[in-house]
Amino acid sequence: MKLTKFNLYLYPEKNNISRGNELLSQSSRNKIGDFFKQMKSLETTRQQLISGKFDLTRHALKRVVERNISRQEIMETGNNVIIIEDYPDDKYTPSCLLLGFTQANRPLHLQTSRLDSPRTTIITLYEPNENEWINYSQRR
Repeated sequence: MKLTKFNLYLYPEKNNISRGNELLSQSSRNKIGDFFKQMKSLETTRQQLISGKFDLTRHALKRVVERNISRQEIMETGNNVIIIEDYPDDKYTPSCLLLGFTQANRPLHLQTSRLDSPRTTIITLYEPNENEWINYSQRR
């Protein structure tokens, strides 16, 4: 699926969706609504992480090696992962930043795709720097 970036304005109280000054047709609104329904829930992401149903992008694979993050640690974060930032307009696909802890209490940030699919795609991952994050969940 190729995604094209454009600005949408949602007005749920008026049941309208517009692009700039142009009010979109009902069929366009249905397509957009279907797209947002396809966004993966946090619970689905958790289950996929726990069960090892995730893929690493080329970038994420480099980071795993550089930062010595094991597959087991990624799976362990699924038990307690939370969304700390949401990126619905991200470059290639809607994504979010997750915070989870390993059994050894190592904090990890995982940026994952929000598109609904049988496997979670991890875009990047790292151990957050305490000097840049408050409780690992809020930027300083």
